[in-house]
Amino acid sequence: MPLFKVSEAFSRQLANKKEAFPNVQYVKKQTGEILPIINGQIVVDEFIPGIDGRVLSEPWYNHNSPSAVRDFKCWYTNLVELPFLTYHRPTPNELLNIAFRLGPLPTHPSATFPKLPPYGHLPLVGAANTTDEFLRCEATPVSYRLDVVNQEIKADTYAIPRSEELFIPTGLSVVGRYALPCYFPAVFKYLIQPTRRLNIDCGACVPQFGQAGGGVEVRVPRTTKAVKISKMPPLPVL
Repeated sequence: MPLFKVSEAFSRQLANKKEAFPNVQYVKKQTGEILPIINGQIVVDEFIPGIDGRVLSEPWYNHNSPSAVRDFKCWYTNLVELPFLTYHRPTPNELLNIAFRLGPLPTHPSATFPKLPPYGHLPLVGAANTTDEFLRCEATPVSYRLDVVNQEIKADTYAIPRSEELFIPTGLSVVGRYALPCYFPAVFKYLIQPTRRLNIDCGACVPQFGQAGGGVEVRVPRTTKAVKISKMPPLPVL
């Protein structure tokens, strides 16, 4: 599965579009294929055979590296740009096909309909107060959804209650606990603190994409500056 980059303008465009899953959106090529894009930056072309696992050996994935952003930008510059992409919100059936390319799905809990698409995502509406804290773990050190300088979080961005922190000691544990369709370890960690009452969607993550799930997650439905955002020490990969 070769990796590709997109233009800066397209990354910024995607930052204003809904996330399908934490860290993951989908784009469509002119030829019709639907591909996942990680953090609005890295396109994974699953239609090309082979898996490029060398990304984990890159200096920017070293959680002890203080120069992660610089190293990432250098690595990213050398990727081939994939042009003529458009943002795409997959239908449940499209998600099912994408999931089968990544690996077999776990059995649906209904014995009558064992092959339904992924199900049950953030069904509850709630609110967070200034005493609440949330985490956001990303797979790259450059974020387009969290603006640390201007203290802004984009609409439809996923996060994790800080009470989940003990269950995600590594970047790969984030992938498993939140049943992500992206296998990139989410090692780059942010702390999000509301500065006033904040509306959120919330729920427990169900098993899907061959991952266990079970984690509690939230989504901020509207772009807001009513938050304090700060970078935290990155997680180890393993």
